[in-house]
Amino acid sequence: MNVAKRFAHPFVSFLPIFVSVILWSLPLWSQALPGDNAVYNTGGAVTYSHAFIDASQLGAGDICANINLALKQLSNTMQGGALVYNLQGLVDARGVPTANYLNCSMNPWVLPAPTNGWPAAIILLPAGTITTPATWTLPAYTRLTGEGSGLTILSAGSGLTGEIISMGQSSSHYCPNVMNGPDCVGVVIEHLELNANGSPNVIGIANYYSQELSRVNDVSIVGIGNGGVGLDLSAFGDNSGPYTNIYVSGNSNTVNEGCARITGASNTDSRGIHGLTCNTTGMVCNSGSNSASICLDASSTTIEDVTFTGSSTDGILVGSMLAAQGNVLLNISGSNGQTNVIELSNNQTGNGDITILGATGPGGSVNTIKDDLTSTNLTDATVGLYIVGEPMFTGAYSRFTTSTSLPTWLIGQNQPAGSCAVGDLYSATSAGSFWGCINPPPKTPQWVPIPTH
Repeated sequence: MNVAKRFAHPFVSFLPIFVSVILWSLPLWSQALPGDNAVYNTGGAVTYSHAFIDASQLGAGDICANINLALKQLSNTMQGGALVYNLQGLVDARGVPTANYLNCSMNPWVLPAPTNGWPAAIILLPAGTITTPATWTLPAYTRLTGEGSGLTILSAGSGLTGEIISMGQSSSHYCPNVMNGPDCVGVVIEHLELNANGSPNVIGIANYYSQELSRVNDVSIVGIGNGGVGLDLSAFGDNSGPYTNIYVSGNSNTVNEGCARITGASNTDSRGIHGLTCNTTGMVCNSGSNSASICLDASSTTIEDVTFTGSSTDGILVGSMLAAQGNVLLNISGSNGQTNVIELSNNQTGNGDITILGATGPGGSVNTIKDDLTSTNLTDATVGLYIVGEPMFTGAYSRFTTSTSLPTWLIGQNQPAGSCAVGDLYSATSAGSFWGCINPPPKTPQWVPIPTH
């Protein structure tokens, strides 16, 4: 009898559960947005979170269009008269199906900009090859992160011209105008590979507009073709960097391909390039100059831990196109395919104040340092220190080096002994004397005391 009553009205029996589901679901319908993730709240119930947007759930087709929709959602979505995401958030594109990688239809940050401006966004890219027909132009406060160099590959499509990635743009949609030009703050690129596929005049990463908090780390740039360059840093890209752990290689059997070009305003890259491997044939920095893997035509720049494995006339050519002052080159290692590991050009008035620490070359006919300012060629396999100051007057520079092939200044407690190079100076601290190395005919170079009063 009790059993019969229990099943006599089944709807009544399940009514409490049905009502509970309806009441529990009502707030979710009003809060859920495409790509939101489900989480447990403090009451133990499943609800929605705006912590990130899963781009794979937006249904745009290709990965670039999906990212574009997610960015617009971060920027434009309103609820209750307020921006849901507050113009910032994370877009996770790692779940987009592999079949949608190969044919991107657009730059994900394509203009016109959303109503409220582009959001500050972290973009997580999946492993795989993404082929793009257009430059990815990153606005301020954008962080583009792959799974790793060699895993996430952004490949230049056949129609791409110019840069694969541009750090900012002159348009106010992308970068606010500060003082004399645009300033895209906080543009970060990391853990991915860019492939130019040998296309002519393609640049891997260009920074013409991004400054403070903008940097590049753990990026490979391969397949650079004729007229192309891996890193192009110039114009309003002051105070950017550091650029760290970067590998650049040219397309096989291609000439006029560069590793890095740093030009334009002073302090173009004051935070420096730290960790760079160059395998290119070199590009023309300036008409009439040698080709080089790195063209440094800016001031107050640090380039550190660089290894050249390709063949180029110069590894680093300094000051061939614009005056270069106050630059520091540390731990630069050359290869047999070069003529000069480092060349200091005398093309520009005002070149000088260059500090080189730890330059290494293969020796032989390869100049570890070619200093056109003082007409000096050093073939030493290792040069610990080489400093050239500002011009004192026409044709005269202050200079100091640890190379024994050139005049230098030595110090010791006792009077000097042994061989010397003409022009060497020696301070004997305990003897309180000062010595110079001269070559009075017909004698060999020898130390002679210099009167101090």
